[in-house]
Amino acid sequence: MPNALAIVAWLLLLVLTVTTRFDDYSTFALCIIPFIWLPLVNYIQHLNQSSDALAYNSKWRVRNIVIAIIWAPILFLSLLEEVYLLPSTAIVKGDKLWSFQMQFLKRHQLVPIDEDVLFFYSDAWVDFRNDGNGISDNYIFSYWKNEQDQLESNLKHFKDIASVEVTYGKTQLENTVIKVIDKQGDHFLLIVDSEGSKDKELMAQINRRVNNQKTP
Repeated sequence: MPNALAIVAWLLLLVLTVTTRFDDYSTFALCIIPFIWLPLVNYIQHLNQSSDALAYNSKWRVRNIVIAIIWAPILFLSLLEEVYLLPSTAIVKGDKLWSFQMQFLKRHQLVPIDEDVLFFYSDAWVDFRNDGNGISDNYIFSYWKNEQDQLESNLKHFKDIASVEVTYGKTQLENTVIKVIDKQGDHFLLIVDSEGSKDKELMAQINRRVNNQKTP
């Protein structure tokens, strides 16, 4: 590896290390970093051919294999979550959803066919089809699988909503619960993640649309 290329790789490594601090790109960066490190390690080893310490520490040991076996599937699952093929641990904007996910929502009439999802969250662990809720521009929706493995859902136009109550999660491990009460007195719940302030952003969007419908 030429010196100039080694410098470029080192700078790229610095950029990727900084990128790991951003939630939207952290897993991508963590997956790419080893591929930058490997040629740099070979380059350093070439410069230090007589180093016994380098040769000793360059050998794979049992602990390295165990760590790789443990972390490889975790990184893989995190990568799937980051590209939204698995339910995200945070509320996401609707444009992050894949076309097959939108087709599922519309095929089962969970959202109107002519509406785009603005915000979405699934509390399911693997399959978003088991649970989800969110809003479009005119509707708020929630769906889940019951004990008989049947899909149940609620869909309300904002003009039919009388009030919305929210109980924010007190910790990042505790979900925020949004209670939607319609004008007939019936209600349903939206269960969303409390990480960061995305639940508050979602509530602001819901309240704005409910209040707009009440304006004469």
